[in-house]
Amino acid sequence: MIQMYYKIPPVYVESLGLSKTLIQFPDGNYLASRAVMARIDPDIDVALQKTGGIMLTPEQARDDQMGIASYPLPADEEKSTHNSQRKTDN
Repeated sequence: MIQMYYKIPPVYVESLGLSKTLIQFPDGNYLASRAVMARIDPDIDVALQKTGGIMLTPEQARDDQMGIASYPLPADEEKSTHNSQRKTDN
């Protein structure tokens, strides 16, 4: 089984008191392990749904940390789409 990592918004990391412990991505979101996600919900799919987070492979997590690639959260993508639609409406 491949070790997976999870990218979640800061609000959940802060609520768990882990903002000084976990690695922060350049976009302000955090890298969480399976153990951290289990504190949110033991079912990983439910935890991802609750947080609006995404699953990353070790390579994706590394590339996002290094700024080589960026993997936006679904909520971030929605904001980006909404903002670009507003700009074109003006």
